Amino acid sequence: MSVVGKDELQYCLHTESLNIVSDDEPKLVGGMSVRVAMRTELRGPPTLIVCVESSGKISGSRCGTVISARLTMRLETIEQHVQEFVKVR
Repeated sequence: MSVVGKDELQYCLHTESLNIVSDDEPKLVGGMSVRVAMRTELRGPPTLIVCVESSGKISGSRCGTVISARLTMRLETIEQHVQEFVKVR
């Protein structure tokens, strides 16, 4: 059982993003975003939807990860999907 109350979960419902800049030269090389939202169904209790996306470069090739999950209000995982990609020249 989660010790986090429903009122406290409201503070987690938002979207954030972060730009990743290279140390070598001041240019954008990637980014990351996080989105947490509440989803209400016609049937069943509400759930939390969490989506995290990151992208960047490794040895000049674009790459990234997308993680999405659906959680109960007790923060138990119902389902989770992970997708990684690399764009090769």
